[in-house]
Amino acid sequence: MEFFIIIMFILAFVLLLLGSYTDFKIREVPDYLSYGMIIAGIGLRALYSAMTLDYWIILEGILGLGIMLGIGCAMFYLGQWGGGDSKVLMALGSLIGIQLTLDQFMLSFFLNLLIIGGIFGTLWCFGLAYVHRKKFVPEFLRLKTEKNVLLWRRLALLVAAFLIIYSFFVPLLQRIAVVLLALLVLLSSYTFIFIKGIENVCMYKKIPVSQLREGDWIAEEIILNHKKIVGPKDLGISKEQITILQNSAGQGKIKQVLIKEGMPFVPAFFITLIVTFFTGNIFFLLL
Repeated sequence: MEFFIIIMFILAFVLLLLGSYTDFKIREVPDYLSYGMIIAGIGLRALYSAMTLDYWIILEGILGLGIMLGIGCAMFYLGQWGGGDSKVLMALGSLIGIQLTLDQFMLSFFLNLLIIGGIFGTLWCFGLAYVHRKKFVPEFLRLKTEKNVLLWRRLALLVAAFLIIYSFFVPLLQRIAVVLLALLVLLSSYTFIFIKGIENVCMYKKIPVSQLREGDWIAEEIILNHKKIVGPKDLGISKEQITILQNSAGQGKIKQVLIKEGMPFVPAFFITLIVTFFTGNIFFLLL
């Protein structure tokens, strides 16, 4: 059984290593990699289950695939992940499986992902801000002066001031917590400006219609012959929509499309897998 588990973890490692490379390189994880690992995970589990007459082995894989499918779909339709991230998660679920135990690996993986994903996302955003600093700094300063942002900043300052005053009337430990909350309130407005600035400057780009890939996020509505073809509300562009745009491009009706690039998140999965494998649940270490 231990040898089988090692094989499945090796496959999961390979999946996330290759997925991280392609996610960094082209912002996409090939379907053949995700689907291939799903087939490998369920297939190997079915084979080993038949050899050992232990039906739990295959059931754990099916349960893992099903639960990860649900989580992946939820994150996709909420606009938090791309389709590639969701498919990778499904493959990971079929390989690692869901064990009905308290020390469940995938539960630890998700809890660790909250921390590691947050750190990874923060570092990625700061990296983008530095690389594009000549465009980012003016955009950041511009956003600070927008009417809605100014209102939010003033409201945050008012709430923070109230919390600071309140902190003088509570015990020491509560005072520390209240002061920290006040700082978070103050930072919230600047965090919004920072993220919005990153989005405006670093995540939008125009590409030729010929370079469109299924699942790309279209940033503005495309209307041809008084008919909407695709827009920001679509959960990624479909093959049929790409075909329509390519035909229109051939007729000279459209040349470029504005798309929104997301952050490559599969590397966060990869780092989390390694950390979880060697350290277990980070939250338990922090307690």
